[in-house]
Amino acid sequence: MISVLNRQLQLNGSRTLVFFISALLLSSCGIFSSRSSGSNTGDKDNEDPQEVVVDTIEWTQVPESSFPPIDNSVEESTEKDVKRPKDKKDSYNVTAFLPFESSRINYGGENPAEIRNLKYLQYYAGMKFAVEQLEKEGVNLTLNVYDSNEDQNKVKDVLANNVDNNTDAILGPLKKDLLIELASFGKENSIPVISPWYSSQSVTNKNEFYIQLTPFLIDHYHAITAHALSNFNAEDIYLVGRSGSKDPSRFKYFQEEAYTITKEKEALNEFVIDIDSLSAEYGIFRSLIENRNENLEVNSPIVFIVPNFSMRDANYIYDLLRRLNVEKLNQEVYVYGMPVLYSMDKITYDYYINLNIRIAMSRYTKKSSPEAKNFAARYFREYNDYPLDDAYEGYDNMLWLGRMLDNYGGAFIDNLSKDESEYLSTKFNVEPVLDGSPEEKALDYYENKNLRIIQFFENEFSIVK
Repeated sequence: MISVLNRQLQLNGSRTLVFFISALLLSSCGIFSSRSSGSNTGDKDNEDPQEVVVDTIEWTQVPESSFPPIDNSVEESTEKDVKRPKDKKDSYNVTAFLPFESSRINYGGENPAEIRNLKYLQYYAGMKFAVEQLEKEGVNLTLNVYDSNEDQNKVKDVLANNVDNNTDAILGPLKKDLLIELASFGKENSIPVISPWYSSQSVTNKNEFYIQLTPFLIDHYHAITAHALSNFNAEDIYLVGRSGSKDPSRFKYFQEEAYTITKEKEALNEFVIDIDSLSAEYGIFRSLIENRNENLEVNSPIVFIVPNFSMRDANYIYDLLRRLNVEKLNQEVYVYGMPVLYSMDKITYDYYINLNIRIAMSRYTKKSSPEAKNFAARYFREYNDYPLDDAYEGYDNMLWLGRMLDNYGGAFIDNLSKDESEYLSTKFNVEPVLDGSPEEKALDYYENKNLRIIQFFENEFSIVK
């Protein structure tokens, strides 16, 4: 049983969660821990109370009335012989590094949106709910949560003093340099390290203990290409980018995937525009559409793929969509893009509908589903606020990890392909990333390849088949 201490404060909105966390961060040294009875593993005391600024708590259970396969023949790294216990255990220990950056939280702020790293507080709340759900399922798991403070020395201190052979997995953190430190530690000590946010091919090398839960950028490009070609003709698809930028260099990844599918080189059209033309009086998209349609017997839909992924390009993306929305006239248009299209506040629902915007997402929670509604209601009862997407993500990641440990113990990495569950925001389609020549490919690390295309229908986003 998990014994829970009720620390819910009588505050409004997200500040309830903030003060719930801050009360713990500002108290004595130690760790967060959801601890099942009889599973105390004797965590080491931190010698410097300033180095680890999170506390030890016990949780009481809140009553609820409801609520492509991995190739096992992949060669393993031969850099050193790694040993990990494959037997299942009575209890498991997970260590998580979350970037609360407690020293920079403005506890007196009145606007929750101004609180730095609010998303990671919500992520933690989702993890907490997952541990409680695992307890209901009979999983005996201790979760030790540390504020990474985005400080490499503090992470090293925790690893040296609080992580030992009883640790079954490490989750987080956010910054690349800290993640490299953790990946190296996990490889040396045969402890799986799970990266929930950062996606890169250069964090580690030939590391069978590293799992990346966010698909790599190029995986998004491939998913968009495959989905577009399964619904439209290649001659109707245009890659859009700015001259004098990195946009045209990204076209090759879409063309490579298109070649794999169509066996035709340069199968997709490439449309490079001058950035100044988006504010000019003449119609760049109107001219393209009219010239194209002159040679068509049947006016088929036209598809534009926008490869930009950074919020730094938000103004350009908005100007592009605004111009296309005006100049398309009665032409049926579809726009494919990256998750930035989902996150941009400037994009109105009219744009989502008029341009049939489709977005490649590794995670999306359909808020109208019964499961999501139950989660939101439970979250509101606990924190007097509604969950952000980060809360669903924290819940899913922790629930997935806990179930994998319970089902396969220390051998869960060898069984990653066996989880076919549908979670609130995602599925976990974890595959090995291979490195080396085609003849001698070896395991580099593992990555969640799950990506879906979503589109706005009937007042909410839904997955497009």
